[in-house]
Amino acid sequence: QEKTWGEEGCRAQDRTQQTIPDIPLDRLSISYCRSSGPGGQNVNKVNSKAEVRFHLASADWIPEDVRQKIAVMHKNKISKSGDLIINSEVSRYQMRNRADCLQKIRDMILEATEKPQVKRKETSEMLIAR
Repeated sequence: QEKTWGEEGCRAQDRTQQTIPDIPLDRLSISYCRSSGPGGQNVNKVNSKAEVRFHLASADWIPEDVRQKIAVMHKNKISKSGDLIINSEVSRYQMRNRADCLQKIRDMILEATEKPQVKRKETSEMLIAR
């Protein structure tokens, strides 16, 4: 089963609809720990920071070329053992932070599947037309 992802804003209009496979939650390692930052006494009591990790090289639900591009683009988020580590502590709630981590993974996949725009050289006719 595949989902079609779109983004709000002007970038979604010029991009063709792309399909990103569902993220299999059973293939991810999700852990929670205490978050830093504001939150009063709640920060000291609740494990709300989410950490999602998975082995990038063996993630067969991501196409091979996309995995290689993610490995290059996000090499600072990959551990020595080859795990891609995503953290989120934007919310006070575990579920929101986990959803934010999953959205970050989707955004990484989408970013790696985008084709770079080909820049054309300006010809003299184009300069005159301006």
